[in-house]
Amino acid sequence: MALKEVLNAHPGLKVYTMHGGFPHLEDMIAILNHYPNVYVDATFFNPKSEKYLSYLKKLIDAGHGDRIMFGADQMLWPELIGLFVRAIENAEFLSEEQKQDIFYDNAARFFGIGEEKALGNLE
Repeated sequence: MALKEVLNAHPGLKVYTMHGGFPHLEDMIAILNHYPNVYVDATFFNPKSEKYLSYLKKLIDAGHGDRIMFGADQMLWPELIGLFVRAIENAEFLSEEQKQDIFYDNAARFFGIGEEKALGNLE
C-alpha cells in the first residue's frame, strides 16, 4: 500500500521492485497492471525450484515480460547468480526475445541506456 501512495503522488517515477515482489504475486501483478513505470527483478526465491519458474511464468503470462529485469543482490551467495542465469536461459516458456529483454533490453529502457543517441544528443 505504501508503494501505491508513492506511485500515485509521483506518476512519472520509475520504480524497480526487488525479488519480483515475491511472495506477493497477485499484488505485484496488480501494481504492474496499474503502474507502467514499475519494473521487477527476476532473481527471487530458489532458481532450482519449480516455484521460481512458475512465479516467473505468471509474471510473463500476465503480460509483463517487458518489465522484468535481471538483477541480483547475491553478495553472500554469489554462486546463485549463475543459477539464476541458467534458470532463465533454460526456461522453455521464454522466447529468445524475452530472455534478451530480461537480461538487457528492459534494463536499458528503464535506465535510458542508448536514448542519448536516439534523441540526437550525440557528444
